[in-house]
Amino acid sequence: MPASYAQLLIVSNDKKNSTALSEALRELTHYDVTLTSSLSQGEQLSKAHTFDIVLMDVCLKNEELAQFLDRSGAAIPPPVIVIGQTKEIPQLTQCIEDGAADYLLIPTNPTLLEARIRPHLQQKRLQEQALSSLRAFSEVEKLADDLRLVILPLGIALSAEKDWNRLLERFVVTAMDLCNADAGSLFMRTEDDSLRYEIMRVTSMGLAYGGVSGEPVTYANLPLYNERGEPDVENVATFAAHEGLSINIANIYDKSAFDFSGTHRFDAKNNYRTISCLTVPLQNNNVIGVLQLRNAKDPRTGQVIPFGAYQQLVAESLASQAAVAVHNRRLRRRETSLLRYKRELQIGRGIQASFFPDALPQPPGWELTARFHAAREVAGDFYDAFALPFDKIGLVIADVCDK
Repeated sequence: MPASYAQLLIVSNDKKNSTALSEALRELTHYDVTLTSSLSQGEQLSKAHTFDIVLMDVCLKNEELAQFLDRSGAAIPPPVIVIGQTKEIPQLTQCIEDGAADYLLIPTNPTLLEARIRPHLQQKRLQEQALSSLRAFSEVEKLADDLRLVILPLGIALSAEKDWNRLLERFVVTAMDLCNADAGSLFMRTEDDSLRYEIMRVTSMGLAYGGVSGEPVTYANLPLYNERGEPDVENVATFAAHEGLSINIANIYDKSAFDFSGTHRFDAKNNYRTISCLTVPLQNNNVIGVLQLRNAKDPRTGQVIPFGAYQQLVAESLASQAAVAVHNRRLRRRETSLLRYKRELQIGRGIQASFFPDALPQPPGWELTARFHAAREVAGDFYDAFALPFDKIGLVIADVCDK
């Protein structure tokens, strides 16, 4: 596609003018031209398609050019070039004053038409590039603010949270808020290699399962391996768990490589419509869980839209923080268990030591000594020495179990 390729909209109810333009544009093959005869139709077309330049007949001035410009709805409205004949210069002048970008006299030829269109097209391209750069900068700035004000403090708060259910719920709710998601679910990996539903939220339906809601999630676990022992990669959540990759799907009802039959059943049962879906693994060396967000919403219109690159980056950052918090919590629990086990061993060693004699008898001509070293932390072995009648000595050595 040539760099100068553009979509043109011609609004003209003057057959002579539209014919003259069509003949001139016929030689300019890098323009895609749409022709309509009324401003109302032009407005409808502008809402459904993105046009780079609008060529408008000056005879349509009485149909409110300014209103057409205001209703364009585009972030960068297409420049309007009014077309007319020499005798219509006063009307052309008025159109320029009302907001038209330029004018073009009919009849014309391809060279003059190209010279008129190209500067406005280049200017629009530059404006679009500037807007794109501004949006990219705004996203980076917003991400920096979210990292500084929300994501990093959340990681600290999660690490300090002692309530397991509240920890997981806070993570999911924060991810939904920052990504403007209507629904969110959290799966945690179990010891038997499956994904267990921990949290489920659907804001528009008022559904809240798991977390501190008091309502358990009743959906079955998702096995990570099928009956043949092969990794299950048909479900998007299990695929993310196996591969450690984020999956961003604009519309699950479009042709997809994943099996969304469960989501389709949920939609049919609850009169819901899941469209966009973002699935992100929680990984800290290994994948320990999966976050799934559904139905991103445009903050201005409330319409469901695909999750953008910014939302995916935010979700991945949050998932990383949550994975560290969950991992640290598990380490603390293991440390607590180890300390308790160590204390119990110390008590066991103390009890075992109390069974041994404090001193051994020392009959004339004999020297008795003993040494005990357990093969493990605690053993059931035992020894003793004691005096018997008739100057005899009793020796006892016992191996209770094992070894």
